Amino acid sequence: MVASSETRPWRLNLLGRMELLNADGIPVPISAKNALAALAYVSSRAGENLARAEVAGLIWTGCTSKAALDSLRNALVVLRKVFPHFEASRDYVSIPEGKIECDWLTLDDHTTYRGEFMPGLDQEWVIETRLELRNIACESAVSCGEQAWEAGDRAGGLELIERACAIDPWNEDAAALRVKYLNASGQRAKAFATADAYRIKVIREMGTVSNIGPEVSTYESHPLLTAAEWLLDRNPADALSMLVATQSQWLSMPVEAARDFHRRSLAVNPTESSERRLVKAQHVYLTVMAGRLTNESEDAVRSIEQAVAMGEPMVAARLGGALAYGHLSRGDFGKAVTFAEDSLAFARQTKRPEIAFEFEQQLAVVLQHVGRVEESRKIHRAHAERSEYLETSAMLAQQLMASLDPLIFEGKIDVAAENLQRARRLFEANGAGRILPWLLLGESMLHEEVGDYYEARRSLGEIVKIGSAVGGQA
Repeated sequence: MVASSETRPWRLNLLGRMELLNADGIPVPISAKNALAALAYVSSRAGENLARAEVAGLIWTGCTSKAALDSLRNALVVLRKVFPHFEASRDYVSIPEGKIECDWLTLDDHTTYRGEFMPGLDQEWVIETRLELRNIACESAVSCGEQAWEAGDRAGGLELIERACAIDPWNEDAAALRVKYLNASGQRAKAFATADAYRIKVIREMGTVSNIGPEVSTYESHPLLTAAEWLLDRNPADALSMLVATQSQWLSMPVEAARDFHRRSLAVNPTESSERRLVKAQHVYLTVMAGRLTNESEDAVRSIEQAVAMGEPMVAARLGGALAYGHLSRGDFGKAVTFAEDSLAFARQTKRPEIAFEFEQQLAVVLQHVGRVEESRKIHRAHAERSEYLETSAMLAQQLMASLDPLIFEGKIDVAAENLQRARRLFEANGAGRILPWLLLGESMLHEEVGDYYEARRSLGEIVKIGSAVGGQA
């Protein structure tokens, strides 16, 4: 026997959306969010007589008692018109048991979690309920993911852990498991990028350092950041010195984390010095690499002139490099080439082969993008002969990446693919998570060359998902 609409309960769905459905499943519009919030609170305690003052104080926070009660009275007028089971007296409000079902009250695992509880509302009891439900769903997904992984279903386990991270992006246990499972699945570069993205979010929003990440002895960005934070708290001047001494590591770190630390170091070291000028130049460079093109070109040009006058070629080179990439991104190719050539000239004045190598590579990139392809390839060929004798393995990996375009142009697809895999291994060994977008870009180029456009588009889609906080301008 089918129950009549008079006996069937209504339905209130507040996970991921806010909707009231009548006994026939038809949506009943309620435009006032606070009225819906009042209905939600009373529904969660169906069968109880709730004092009007209690309900009003929970929903209309920040108002006087009289104003909150007046607002509740107006909301009740709306609610009783659309929901016939709402009962109200002079002092109390209630809903009889069995008259309404609520999706959040039956949630006990991740399978029925469809999104945040009452999105857009910020009353204290709403936030507490939201966090409680999020925690239940996240812990359920984590538990099921661990069980699947231990049972040998690695794909299923990783999928559930990624579901847990989507439910609660702040859950460090879920984030750490995602990194661990990606790493164990052979997706090492993605594991680093995932760890980097989580750490950046925690640093930016909470001002603390998270320790999650693949465990490799050469992974420099996290311990370096931890040491730098310690120095910044205790001896800010030493933090500047560290940024200068370890600039190659900072410039290959996740862009936003490196940029944020440079900014804070400059703020607590206001006195001008050669070290501060170099750190400021690195900050400008990182700002451009983050895709945040500034309107400070004239200031940067004046700073270059000042650096030249003061005999600081490294400062001039770094500023020139930032301007080269900035003008390239704006489509001002002439200025991009000019600044790239000037920055290389400054870099050579440092008498440090690894610095000259870096800025030669930058010039090659700029030349390639402005159409002077043969000049770019000439630099790449010269680099290929001596890159293994200069600087770090990360520098070698960057050179291997830069070689892809010339090799593809020459039809040497197998060699290009081999260089790409070698670059990936080097970047993974050094924990360079922010290089993943460039690796994916290289993969896309190879897929396109052999006609596999589906995989080429997939690789490009992955770059978009990673986002600029880790990948910067890529």
